[in-house]
Amino acid sequence: MNLAEVDRELGERSLYDFVKLAWDQVETSKFIDNWHIALICEELEKVTRGETQNLLINIPPGGMKSLLVQVFWPVWSWIQDPTLRLIGASFDHELTKRDSMRSMRLIQSPWFQERWGHRVGVEPDASVVYHENSARGWRNATSIGGKITGKHGDIAIIDDPSKPLDMMRSPKIALKRARDWRYGTLPTRFRDIAKARVVLIMQRLHEEDLAGLALAEGGWTTVVLPMRFEPAHPHRHPKDPRTVAGELFWPARFPEEAVKKLEGPHGLGARQAAAQLQQRPTPEDGNIFKRGWFKYYVVRPARFDIVIISVDCAFKDADDSSFVVLQVWGMRGGEYFLLEQIRRRMSFTETCAEFVALVRKWKVARAKLVEDKANGTAVIDTFKKKISGIIPVTPKESKPARARAVSPLVEAGNVFLLATKIPDGEHEHLELPQWVEEYIEELVGFPFGAANDQVDATSQALHWLSMHSFSYEAAAKKAPFLFGG
Repeated sequence: MNLAEVDRELGERSLYDFVKLAWDQVETSKFIDNWHIALICEELEKVTRGETQNLLINIPPGGMKSLLVQVFWPVWSWIQDPTLRLIGASFDHELTKRDSMRSMRLIQSPWFQERWGHRVGVEPDASVVYHENSARGWRNATSIGGKITGKHGDIAIIDDPSKPLDMMRSPKIALKRARDWRYGTLPTRFRDIAKARVVLIMQRLHEEDLAGLALAEGGWTTVVLPMRFEPAHPHRHPKDPRTVAGELFWPARFPEEAVKKLEGPHGLGARQAAAQLQQRPTPEDGNIFKRGWFKYYVVRPARFDIVIISVDCAFKDADDSSFVVLQVWGMRGGEYFLLEQIRRRMSFTETCAEFVALVRKWKVARAKLVEDKANGTAVIDTFKKKISGIIPVTPKESKPARARAVSPLVEAGNVFLLATKIPDGEHEHLELPQWVEEYIEELVGFPFGAANDQVDATSQALHWLSMHSFSYEAAAKKAPFLFGG
């Protein structure tokens, strides 16, 4: 066998071998091998063969994701089946055009044509945006939000659907744009929807980014590889060979010093490092609010300086609307206790009923803070002459600004949540009610989590209480019976 025949046999059998053989046709830099390349190639092969329908890959920037998935793999897939129709999309059309061009040049190279020219060919003047091969398979390079009218493919490759800068500036807009294209446009663009295959490769940027939605819906094969190994990572891959916490993903390319710079304040920073490097949109310890800051109470104090109710209403009555949150807070000295919370999707009528029931239950609650927007305005108008102490609140700052303003109270250990003591041999441990666990997860995930209604109600309550703490403390000493004493 001559060299070309050896290459042909190896390259056809394995995508991993094809990448190594074809590397010099695409890149001028030296190929640096790593265990993750073979792992990802193995999963991509299953997509080509139709064994995997949906594949999610989360790896750090610089992990060869675009080269593997957008450049080498489409060409290898055409070697296996040149009739395949491929759709490639990214947040930036120029990126998909760049990778389409590199694949096309690989196919047109003398090296490739000597080995597989009898199977796959592309005309010299073919367009990088849309081109067909000699077997009538085609590739279309588009963008998230871009049109693919009149074209029906077999495999869609989604590479970084959202721009990190857009996710920081306008996350709602960026998320909606990606979601609408993925679930609105793309499903109609397949030749056979039952056999449609989707590969989504990206770094995590938000709890509700496309990767987050894929994980939530289930049915996806996942390859999640953080920069630093986390034994307890929620999506640890069983074939990740690392065993030591903190062990690096690709030390030959990203040594310790380089990773530290990326993680530092002059690199990505803690939040983006957690998302893009560790594939955790929410850092393990939190964002504005840190997990370890919260304190707990088993038995609430017998007396409070003041008890209040804080209400955050929804904008509409629908299954996909935000949650309504009603919280009861008690303040004693400089400490704040979350005593009760109701959180669920409610109609206006249901919100009114829950509000009245809470007021009756907590007769000691002197102030009822209701955000003067969404259904909250109607709640205020309905009850302002029937229930005393209703205080309309009109936020002047953004949600993150309001959260940051009260976060020092949590950091100082002044905010207490309900817990239960559970015997554990000779010792005891605290067990949290499910609603408290969910509350903490929302706060530590904010502002990059899926919801913020509990954050808003908390910020509203803590801000008002902290602004009134001294006056109420003094008044409570003179007339404790008026303030829940």
